[in-house]
Amino acid sequence: MVNRFAGLFCAILLTIDVVANDWEIISYVGNGRHFLTPLLDVESVDDMEVDYSFPAMSSPNGVSKIGRFMIDVALAQLIDRTGASYVLSMGSFSINDPSSNLCGSLRQTYPVFGTAISKNNSIHLGKVKDGITYLRGNTLTHLIGSSVTSPVAAPGANDKQLQDLGYVPSRAFADMRITTPLPLPPPGQVTQFNLSMYRFFSTSYCSGCTPYTELGLDMCSVVYSYNDTASTITIASSDNIPGFQHVLGMMFQRTWGTMASLIVRFVCVVMVLGAFGASEKTVRWTEPGDVDSWFKRLIH
Repeated sequence: MVNRFAGLFCAILLTIDVVANDWEIISYVGNGRHFLTPLLDVESVDDMEVDYSFPAMSSPNGVSKIGRFMIDVALAQLIDRTGASYVLSMGSFSINDPSSNLCGSLRQTYPVFGTAISKNNSIHLGKVKDGITYLRGNTLTHLIGSSVTSPVAAPGANDKQLQDLGYVPSRAFADMRITTPLPLPPPGQVTQFNLSMYRFFSTSYCSGCTPYTELGLDMCSVVYSYNDTASTITIASSDNIPGFQHVLGMMFQRTWGTMASLIVRFVCVVMVLGAFGASEKTVRWTEPGDVDSWFKRLIH
């Protein structure tokens, strides 16, 4: 009896795991599509430069070639309607650590120009940051080598200095954040406002590889002012709002590898259910009429 319930419990758990974590089902349901809302009417990076206000040198056209490539790929996946990419919702999480303030990057000065101002006298803001993460050593050198005890690089070190210390470039990233409309206040007046910030964080471990993009949505409390003489908006502070959660998603290219993994998992479920059913049967004689069809023979 114990073995029977244990086998049934394992079969149920595996079935739930395959169904609940099935990328095809999650993508088909479309819960992650809400991350695409702010860019549904954007066809290119140049359109973003027109519709959103970016700080100097923090725009899609102001980053490196690798960063621009990753933004182009992410935008192409966002506007794709052929099903070539997965857009998955991965739940929401509370942000309890003040050091994890994702909204803090909005503290910048933004130019105010006509095409970025909407009909209700508000403006969309955006910011892009790209870079390369350097790593040193591996598991073995950490355990028996000197990669952990060797001197670490100083902040601001350049590529040559990093490589001289044993670091190698490993991961490229492009972090793009855009907001919902921010109302323009009277000139010189300090104003507080809560607005949504969407995050598109693309990463890749080789130049030219199709990146994976982490999707995020946060509610930010900003304190800002408008300078009509300089035509700029300055955000003095930007923080996550306590009680609101960080909504997380993922976007990546649909490949034969991902499809094959889903097929293998489905076959595993069928085999587990078949093995469980076979384990419950005993040897018994059957009448020819009891197995006169392929379906009855399969069930038997």
